Amino acid sequence: MLRALKLRQFIFKQMPPHRRKTLIIMQRRNVNNEL
Repeated sequence: MLRALKLRQFIFKQMPPHRRKTLIIMQRRNVNNEL
């Protein structure tokens, strides 16, 4: 779990800003689905 989070942050840093926004939206959806 923690390793996946670090990997996600690593990928996140290498992304262009417009991709980050879509990723944040997708992550919010994923969190909502998990709850």
